[in-house]
Amino acid sequence: MSPRSSVAGAAKTRSKIVTTALRIAANEGFQATTLGRLAGELRMSKSGVIGPFGTMDELQLETVREAIEAFTLAVWKPAARETPGLPRLLRICETWLDYISGTSYVGGCFTSAEHHPSQAVRAAVADALRGWRQALASDVEVARLAGDLRPEGDAMDVAFELNAIALGAAQARRLDLDPVADQRAMRAMRRVLT
Repeated sequence: MSPRSSVAGAAKTRSKIVTTALRIAANEGFQATTLGRLAGELRMSKSGVIGPFGTMDELQLETVREAIEAFTLAVWKPAARETPGLPRLLRICETWLDYISGTSYVGGCFTSAEHHPSQAVRAAVADALRGWRQALASDVEVARLAGDLRPEGDAMDVAFELNAIALGAAQARRLDLDPVADQRAMRAMRRVLT
């Protein structure tokens, strides 16, 4: 086996482990991504699972990074092509709700990392959520400068409200099995933005 193929094999194994951890976390919550669970699902030894990362914290941090990337690709990237201002904010809301209702976000939530024993993992998730709210607030400011939104009020309050609506939609879909949760959420988001 050449060094190139062994590097490619290691990268493929690492990716498979992170993808499995991400699926478990998205479906059951972050706390379900235990070493034993991953080893069982991947049919690998525990040392084979942890080896590419060195520590469980690093494996879970890589999972957080992968979740951020998936969210960015699904939510932000399609909206980034829209005209800055209200059109882009509304597209963000649509893609965000599509993401929440899609198969990548079935029953769990990375915000459950607030109870994670690792401070590094909690901090990474908190930083990502803070960054997302800040990005929303920045887009609110752009929309205000474009004359699309009322000039008064705190942009971070608007970002907080949008985030709260999205979380409410996720709960309504998962717990109440509300088939129109996304439509309710979109109407609420429009009210916040107009």
